[in-house]
Amino acid sequence: MSWGDHLNAQLVSKGVAKCALLGAADGAVWADSQSGLKPGESAALAKLFSNPASAFQTGVTVAGVKYLCTRASEDTIAARKEANGLFLVKSNKAIVLALHDESMAAGTCNAFAGKAADYFKGLGY
Repeated sequence: MSWGDHLNAQLVSKGVAKCALLGAADGAVWADSQSGLKPGESAALAKLFSNPASAFQTGVTVAGVKYLCTRASEDTIAARKEANGLFLVKSNKAIVLALHDESMAAGTCNAFAGKAADYFKGLGY
């Protein structure tokens, strides 16, 4: 099963249409489903986990859009821009990026991203 297949099974099939799976070490894009990540953004997202609190000052940028950080811990970063938002959830070796719009509640997106990260932890990633 490819990383894209895993991403589809864990997030896309549940209604999270914009998502990606990144390598935690360097932000390498392992799989992407319409996230719109621009060059350099995935590495910057991975780097946020070296000092999660910095996301409050810098914000979180995905697809050229800067989101305001609302929560940051060693394994989860949440950010919003108006009715849209995103969650970055880190497993052992991967970062799940899940974006939502007004059609999905933030809590629902967060739950799906967390479950996906747990799934990848179970695979050793």
